Amino acid sequence: MVEVKHLSGGIDKHSAIRDVSFKLPNGAIYGIYDASSEYASSLLALMSGAYIPHDGKVLINGFDMQKETQKAKKCTGYLPCNLLPDSELTVSEYLMFVADAKNLSYERTVRYVQELLELTDLSAHKDRLISSLSFGERRIVGILQALIGNPEILLLDSPSVGTTPRDAQRIRALISHVAQNKTVFLCERSLSDLGEICSEIIILSNGVLQAVAPSAEAAAIASRSATNEPSPKKEVGSVRWKLLTQSNDEYELIDSDKEEK
Repeated sequence: MVEVKHLSGGIDKHSAIRDVSFKLPNGAIYGIYDASSEYASSLLALMSGAYIPHDGKVLINGFDMQKETQKAKKCTGYLPCNLLPDSELTVSEYLMFVADAKNLSYERTVRYVQELLELTDLSAHKDRLISSLSFGERRIVGILQALIGNPEILLLDSPSVGTTPRDAQRIRALISHVAQNKTVFLCERSLSDLGEICSEIIILSNGVLQAVAPSAEAAAIASRSATNEPSPKKEVGSVRWKLLTQSNDEYELIDSDKEEK
């Protein structure tokens, strides 16, 4: 379970989110989208504990990211937007370096790194310098570093931005594979890209939460948010989401077979 309570702050004052709240269960791929992508990046950065919020809190599997940081971070793996692994190391050396920084067992890590490399076609390149890889392959290595330690929850910021269509497809395939037994929060610049892989999307507008909605509904909601159009009332029994209202400032998951009281 990931719970965000009245979260405000961000990477800088120009990308600060404002009073964002939601609670989502494990076991899905959730997109995070804002037409101004820096706000989505700020939300992920705050969820990862990389930045301290101005207000509010993040609970990861019940652990407060600020008060129980070590326990919360053990549950998460984070790929920042601009991370490119150290080009002076080989792929294997870099992943082992990350494992060492996390104080993980050497023997278990060696096996796990090999398993990660076999998820991609990088296993044949494990002894190559990262500088010799394509941009997309370096981003794939970045995703693999987030998987070191086998965290339950992955926070991936724009993993396919700037990559070739082929590498972008490889990245989506990797995310879909690891999501079989993990929860993924994924930020991408394209709402349609998120719609291809995510079951639900957290929709922001200039850092303010608009809704958490099924992918099929997300484009219409994001469009209305961008033009400040009012959102139509939905039959709660037919969907798993509801829009924010002045009387309800927190998103709650609604099962399709339950009625709103």
